[in-house]
Amino acid sequence: PEPKKLYPIFYRQPTEQAGPKRCTFLNKRRPSLTYSPPKKRLRLVYSNQAVLNAGQKEVGQKTCKACGMTFTLDQKGERLHEMFRDRGASVLHIGNWKKEVTLDVFPSDKARCVLVTPSSPRHQWSKARAVIELVDDELGMCESIPSSPLCKIVLYVQGKSVVGCLVALPVLEANALMFEDNTSTENDKSQSYCNKVAEKIVDVQCGVSRIWVDAAYRRQGIATRMLNVLRKCFLNEQALPMTSEMPKSSIAFSTPTADGQSFARSYMANEDVLVYS
Repeated sequence: PEPKKLYPIFYRQPTEQAGPKRCTFLNKRRPSLTYSPPKKRLRLVYSNQAVLNAGQKEVGQKTCKACGMTFTLDQKGERLHEMFRDRGASVLHIGNWKKEVTLDVFPSDKARCVLVTPSSPRHQWSKARAVIELVDDELGMCESIPSSPLCKIVLYVQGKSVVGCLVALPVLEANALMFEDNTSTENDKSQSYCNKVAEKIVDVQCGVSRIWVDAAYRRQGIATRMLNVLRKCFLNEQALPMTSEMPKSSIAFSTPTADGQSFARSYMANEDVLVYS
C-alpha cells in the first residue's frame, strides 16, 4: 500500500513527505506564497536623542527672551513656562507705596529707584524678598537672603513693574580679578570669563551681592543707574541720597557671571574689578 502523505500544520506549502529528521518547528525561514519586500532598518541619527519627532513644528528646548527660562517644547514644558511667567508678573508688580523712600527719579522713562531695608514697612520688605527669590531662581544662586540691618536693596521701578534689583552689603575686604588681555578686540575682552583672583587684599566699603535687570529692559543703562544711586546713599545712615559719591574703587562684587563680569569691566573702566567671598 502507498504511504499516506503528511502535511505540516505551520506552512501553507505542503511538502512531499516528512522524513524522520525533518522538523518544521525548527525551520528558521518560513516560505510564503506572496512576495514581501525586505524590511528597512531604521537609522538612528542621534545616539543621545531623548525626544521623539512626531511631526511637530519645533523639537527640543527653547529659551524665552522675555523671562530667560529654558523649557522643553512639549505640553508640560509650556505649562511650566506659563506658570513661571505668571508668577514673575505677579511678583514684579508694584504699586505706589505711601511710605516710600525714593532715591532718584528718571522722568524720561517714568522710572524711579526705591530703597528697601530690613527696617522698612513689612509689606515693602516682603515685596523685596519675593523679588530677590525670583532673581535667585534666574541667576541660579543658592545664597540666603541678607537680613543684616545694614543691607540695602535698590528696586528700579518703571511704571508699575520692578525691572531692576540691586542688593548691597557692607564688606571690608576684596580681591581683584585677574583678566588675561590676550584677545584681539575689545569686544572679545568684554566677553571673556575670568575665575582667577589676585592674592593681594584690597580694602572696600560696599559689596554688591546681586544686580539684576529684566531681560526685556537690558542694554538701557538701568544697572549703571542703580549703582550710581547706591554710591550716593550707601554710607548715609538715614538712607537718603548724599551730595558726595562713594568712589568706584570701594565697591566689590560677589562672584559674577560672564555677563556680570562684562558689565563690571565696563562700569569700572580703568579701575580693577574687585570680588569678595
